[in-house]
Amino acid sequence: MSAARPRIGVLALGTFAIGTDGFVIAGVLPGIARDTGATLADAGLLVTAFALVYAVAAPQPGCAARAAAENEIRKAAIDDGILNSAQQNAESYLTRLFSQLGFVDVIFQEATPVPED
Repeated sequence: MSAARPRIGVLALGTFAIGTDGFVIAGVLPGIARDTGATLADAGLLVTAFALVYAVAAPQPGCAARAAAENEIRKAAIDDGILNSAQQNAESYLTRLFSQLGFVDVIFQEATPVPED
């Protein structure tokens, strides 16, 4: 079994959920029109406008939340010393790799971090 199969299942489930959403709205559209006092066509336009605004506006909060989560994870990794350990492991691995390739004297230098604006 390949690693892509679970991903395909998740994508299929998401596609099913999004696809059935349109059928659910179609079933309750007459009730929405009746409750709001609008015509069926106006209620359909209202639902379409909501879907378009949702499709355009939803990615921005998701991206902002992801960036905030990545920053929190990075700060926690620095506080716990995980990044220092990872750097030491990478240097050890690269030193072995370069020595196997014939480069005996390898010197690693830390780069000065670029300040964020």
